Amino acid sequence: MKPELLEPLKGADDPSRYWSHDKDGVVGDGKAMLVPILTYRSPGPADFRFLGTGFFIAPGIVATAKHVIEAFEPGRFPLIFQFEQENQVSMRRVHEICVHKESDVGILRVLGEKPNHTNKCAVLTSRKPQAGSLAFTSVVANTKVWADGPGQSIAMNVENFRGKVVQQFPTGRDRVMLPWPCYQVDFHLHGGGSGGPVFDAGGEVFAINCASHTPETDIAFVTSVDMLLGCIIQNIVIENKSYTTATIRDLVDAGIVLYT
Repeated sequence: MKPELLEPLKGADDPSRYWSHDKDGVVGDGKAMLVPILTYRSPGPADFRFLGTGFFIAPGIVATAKHVIEAFEPGRFPLIFQFEQENQVSMRRVHEICVHKESDVGILRVLGEKPNHTNKCAVLTSRKPQAGSLAFTSVVANTKVWADGPGQSIAMNVENFRGKVVQQFPTGRDRVMLPWPCYQVDFHLHGGGSGGPVFDAGGEVFAINCASHTPETDIAFVTSVDMLLGCIIQNIVIENKSYTTATIRDLVDAGIVLYT
């Protein structure tokens, strides 16, 4: 990975102002929970394409927006980059997907590069922030891929965007475009930020980035994280517990996904 300085996107804020905490209570900037979601072509020359942002909610389980998953193309392999210590990243292949039938959320299961590959996990919350409440998102929307000899080089920045909740729609904003529980927020939501976590003032995730009214404006809509609970995964073993079929709600009940 070749270092390159990328200019901040419009509306990006000072990262030192932000914090979140994982399911073990460790406070940090949230970067270790975030993943850029890409596809690549193989065999043949390297050809990476960024599609959006996701975040870990359990070991090997990534939440994102359904429309990011639906952008996966036949003949291309989906993967994530996981941020490690000292600005290192590891590549993890996606081996299972699940999308919610009635909202814009989905789940990816990823393979580890090494045995017992670990990751930081976000804390989800059932709290419903009211209009005027702080809302911020951390995303990997500022990316660049360019030809570098026979392959490609990649640059990517994690950036934070701060705003507030403008309005809550408990049963959906409308019947066609956003008919599920969601919020309007006023932070800048750039292309590539779809699927990223939306945090409240307590550093917990209450929503997932869905869409902006017009590209790169501060009229954005985010899906309630509650919609993740109905996503189904198959044949999973986590922390020595085996599940043939399990919803995210089942993993919450088992203490694997933290939902306060």
